[in-house]
Amino acid sequence: MGSNGEILLLGGDGMLGRILRESWAQGSLLYTTRRRTKDPLALHCDFESLKGTLDLPRGGTFVLAAGITTFQGCEKDPERAWIVNVEAVGKIARHCSRHGIRLLFLSSSSIFDGMSPDPKETDAPSPMTLYGKMKKEAENLVQASRCSFQIVRLTKIMDPSTGFMQECYSRLKDGKSVKASPELPVAPLSSKWVGTALLQCLKNENEGIFHLSPIDETSYYALANEIGAHQGQPPEKIQKQSRRSLQENCLWLPRHAKLNTKESSERLGLEMPKCMDALQGVK
Repeated sequence: MGSNGEILLLGGDGMLGRILRESWAQGSLLYTTRRRTKDPLALHCDFESLKGTLDLPRGGTFVLAAGITTFQGCEKDPERAWIVNVEAVGKIARHCSRHGIRLLFLSSSSIFDGMSPDPKETDAPSPMTLYGKMKKEAENLVQASRCSFQIVRLTKIMDPSTGFMQECYSRLKDGKSVKASPELPVAPLSSKWVGTALLQCLKNENEGIFHLSPIDETSYYALANEIGAHQGQPPEKIQKQSRRSLQENCLWLPRHAKLNTKESSERLGLEMPKCMDALQGVK
């Protein structure tokens, strides 16, 4: 354990962690989990209490996907979220620095306010949510640790088994309508594409900050319409969410969702998808 060829996925039982475990070859992949398990690939590590971090490998590559990733989760319990999303990240980054471990830290487009289009990797962060502010602080700690790092900022990952996409499919299948906002932008990435893209990041020796995002963006209403069309549903099944309802349910209303990816695409040798590619292969 801990050889140069091994990957340790921190946060292997979260949504993104499960995606990466399914996407990557298991031979050289270990993962951390909060749950006790007999899986020989699993290491117990509780980020909330910071227990177990001292027993982590002292070599290889770490992929840090653990965290409280919902806006509401961070707002509801900010102290707990700070420990998991910031303090634990700093501790892991320092561990990587001490032992010469390469760190791939998964960040978010939420470090920008969504008011200006196409923020670049070099643009100053301007988070509007507590979650975004935590990601900004965590990025700072990774850079300050002086470990070998890649910070990868992702737009919204969408999967048919979770979240908005799952709700749309489920409601439409049951003959119900779906309400979605034409004013709320989204730049969806499919879970399958993210798994492939992050593997490409690991193969690339360039360090620094990278953006993974579609080259275009859409609205939740337009996305719901596409999902309805995939299912052969009549257009009237997709209804527009009112602005008042949107404001009641959102912490803030961004105007843009996608990131500028020109530099990242060139440095990684990676072609970015279109937003509706997130629906490819979904029945």
